[in-house]
Amino acid sequence: SMIMIKCIYFALTVFGLIPVLFGLLYEMILLLPIRVPLHHTPVHLLWQDWGLGVLFVKILYAGTLTGPDWHFKRVLEQVFQAGVMQMDVWFVTTKLVLPVVVTQLHLLCIPYTLCSALLTSVSQTISPTFVTDVSTLEL
Repeated sequence: SMIMIKCIYFALTVFGLIPVLFGLLYEMILLLPIRVPLHHTPVHLLWQDWGLGVLFVKILYAGTLTGPDWHFKRVLEQVFQAGVMQMDVWFVTTKLVLPVVVTQLHLLCIPYTLCSALLTSVSQTISPTFVTDVSTLEL
């Protein structure tokens, strides 16, 4: 039963959450500015984002394992050498899931927050006068 819980946790985080965030990041940065005009609201299809994310995770995984020796490569090797039976959930969470998810959330949230703050400050300095009473307008 504990092995089943570990498998479900690992599947939801590594094969679910991380690919969705990678796909969403790719869509928000590259696809939406090209595909959606400024006056339209974008529609996010999470299944498409997940599919793109799975592709990117596979590419990054292969690149990490064939690349130079660094801490993330050692973490991935240790996780997959341990297997499901001896998987340390705390190690997977602190060394694999949290760094990736926090980095992706920063890449998604910080540009939005900065742009929102910038637009709010600019709109307050250049505030147009709005007509509240239509009967006073001269036609």
